[in-house]
Amino acid sequence: MAYQTRKYQPKRLTERHEAILRAIHTGSKKGDVAKRYGISVSQLGRISNSELGRAYLRELHDRATQLVVDIWAALMVHDMVSMKKPHLLNVR
Repeated sequence: MAYQTRKYQPKRLTERHEAILRAIHTGSKKGDVAKRYGISVSQLGRISNSELGRAYLRELHDRATQLVVDIWAALMVHDMVSMKKPHLLNVR
């Protein structure tokens, strides 16, 4: 009989799963995250490697990227306005 592994696929992500994934996304070490939530590193890996976990991590990445783009655009508009109205730069 061949050895088969069953991939963990939650039907939905719980608030706890999302908190774990947010911690991973923000750069926390996996060992620290596992310890904080009282799970093993392998359990953490199963959550983050599940289809829903990967999708949530992609969503977090996309949101962060969009936020950077929005901030950059706002700064560019501000710079353009400042160039056209130098008196806005005077600090008293």
